[in-house]
Amino acid sequence: MKINKDQLAQKIIVDAIIFERMHNGLQIMKAAFEPSGTWNENEPITQYNGTGLVVSLLLQEDNRDLEDEIYNIFDKHLAADTIKPLEERETAGVLSKRIIAEILLKLKYTEANKKEVVS
Repeated sequence: MKINKDQLAQKIIVDAIIFERMHNGLQIMKAAFEPSGTWNENEPITQYNGTGLVVSLLLQEDNRDLEDEIYNIFDKHLAADTIKPLEERETAGVLSKRIIAEILLKLKYTEANKKEVVS
């Protein structure tokens, strides 16, 4: 099975969504044991950055503004889904497709604007 970079980016975003949801759930569980938030023993890994991997995969040049926009797209969709009642939340696969579609649209729009400026 051959996979293109857009599909790979979408799969990375699925992992990032799942990781974020698990991390947030663990923080809630941890707070149940130590409401003051001072218990740091056995802290789970919290540095997975799927969105950063997607940025590296899809951006061909250093562009801090566009990088920030990609992070914002991910955060916006995840936050919007998180505030929904549990039974109305989207699966990570569905949510990731929505996120990658917006990211790819943004990249396409940015590239089109760049060509327009050069012309």
